[in-house]
Amino acid sequence: YSENSDVSEMRPTGEQAIAASKELVLTPGGQHIMLMNLKRELAVGDSVTINLEFARVGTQTITVPVQIQQ
Repeated sequence: YSENSDVSEMRPTGEQAIAASKELVLTPGGQHIMLMNLKRELAVGDSVTINLEFARVGTQTITVPVQIQQ
């Protein structure tokens, strides 16, 4: 959120360090994963497979449900 223009704007945060035994919480309006250039519309009940890249453990594939933002 930019106080100068009263307009919300999003910027990439870059790499995120997650300490051992800690977690990075993703939330609407906070840090989140934005899906861009989708090949089809997503609907509630669909699921999306995402590859996350970690420096030490390599690529981890997760499947997440499409939900209504609350």
